[in-house]
Amino acid sequence: MIPQKFDIVIIGAGLIGSSLAYHLTQRKSLSVALLDIDFDGKYSSSERNSGGARAEWFHRVNIELSMLTLDFLASQSDQFGFRQKGYLWLYDKNKWKTYQRLAPLFKSLELNIEELSPEEVQKRVPCIDVISDIAGASFAPRDGIFNPNLLKQFFRAQAKQKDCAFINGAYVKAIEKGKEGSEITYVDLCAASKRPDDKDVFEILSQKNSSEGHPQKKIMASRVVNAAGAWASKIAKLYGHVLDCKAVRRQVSIFDCKDVDLSPYGMIVDTSGVYFHAEAEHILAGFAAPHEPSGYNFIYEGDRFFEQNIWPPLSHRMSKAQALKHITGWAGLYEMSPDHSAVVGCVDSRARIYEAHSFSGHGAMQSYGAGLALAELILDGNAHHKTPGNLRGFVQAKLRNIATGVQYEKRYSSEDRLEKATLDYREMEYLYDHQDEFFFMDSQTHEQLSVMKDVIGDLYLFLTPNQKVQVAFYEEKPISIEPPSSVVLKVESTVPALKTATVTSSTKPATLETGLVVQVPQFVNQGDWVRVDTTEKAYIERIKK
Repeated sequence: MIPQKFDIVIIGAGLIGSSLAYHLTQRKSLSVALLDIDFDGKYSSSERNSGGARAEWFHRVNIELSMLTLDFLASQSDQFGFRQKGYLWLYDKNKWKTYQRLAPLFKSLELNIEELSPEEVQKRVPCIDVISDIAGASFAPRDGIFNPNLLKQFFRAQAKQKDCAFINGAYVKAIEKGKEGSEITYVDLCAASKRPDDKDVFEILSQKNSSEGHPQKKIMASRVVNAAGAWASKIAKLYGHVLDCKAVRRQVSIFDCKDVDLSPYGMIVDTSGVYFHAEAEHILAGFAAPHEPSGYNFIYEGDRFFEQNIWPPLSHRMSKAQALKHITGWAGLYEMSPDHSAVVGCVDSRARIYEAHSFSGHGAMQSYGAGLALAELILDGNAHHKTPGNLRGFVQAKLRNIATGVQYEKRYSSEDRLEKATLDYREMEYLYDHQDEFFFMDSQTHEQLSVMKDVIGDLYLFLTPNQKVQVAFYEEKPISIEPPSSVVLKVESTVPALKTATVTSSTKPATLETGLVVQVPQFVNQGDWVRVDTTEKAYIERIKK
């Protein structure tokens, strides 16, 4: 049997894929197919997010994508459940400096963001009564909260009216590039029923099942779009493209607080990074745990996650939030890129393969704009709405010339290719330091060498005598060190625990033996040993020694 052929096949029917199908079919009469392993999206990022939509971003392209989506949501707010009550960001001293650096960009794009003092924050949201650690705040009135499922269903319904084909239960196994297009082979999970079995879907998406026992089918596509979200890297391997896109779990909690009514407000983002808003009769809050490993993990940790990550900062910020009642929650996946910005564009011009992924938790709020821009790129050769150029993802890199020591920044697009330097890694033991020199001993040869402080940077904060590290050499010259993923350090000093504090009620600063300062729970005391994440410079747990 000759495989059915389509002009465009979109792999992934989440918000991004559905938006693209909508924009393509609205623009031109095309045969478009939308494939997904499960159109219900029980485990998709589109169904497991907090529904926030904002335009305050570090990069212009992210701002413009979000602005397009916000304008569309506002044009039909009732249909998408869009509550345009704004985003209130609370900043500590360092983050406030970052905001002020970006403020001219926000002003040039007419975001109309209000800048608030800590006192103005308290006046606007009276339940926020601890403001001593707030340096400033921003309020963006055009932002808000919406229902991602309603938006996705709108995109699909409009695309279906234009004869877009929906292929449910399609687990893509192979993509063969040819002269006339690409042949896509997929496992048909709906061969025996109208919808795929939930157990099959879960085991495949969590990488626990090879889908044996189901029949396979083939279709042809003149153009292929990889919009598979957290599974985009798996699809990319099928056409020979390696992505630096990782699936990372994010957890969201639902809880009650009798004395706190957040219904008049939109999204609030605390200085701690915890974001929260009213959700029906309850409160929703989420947090990106700094040491969360990558992987396809859908387990919600319940009370443990809530008590460790949500309750402490909220009870610190709002005295009425001491009595929070945890109800439920869920876990979903972010598709994280190195610079937390999406990759959108053509990755193989000869085979006409496009990608739209790595939205890093921003996909819902950028879905309309990203779908529009990519549709323009596919049909017209360039994206001609507000977004610049062809929207290919980029990485802003900070580089250091290892010969001269000079540092500079450079931007690379997703299509740039760099020659990989050949580095030699050696395990070495840290001995001691003197002024700006740090002395190490090779674990095998026992040869000693010194490394200057400007090479080590602030990683010296994780070094204690006899600590094993990996030292990277380029042409026999040490250029960097890599400490373990976590280290155990002694608490040199910290303030006594608050008498009114419980085990998880708040945190306090602690100075460790190397001079590193981290936030620790109230139960940690001077002389205790704690494990610290070396990537995030964050407390993990107390250790008994």
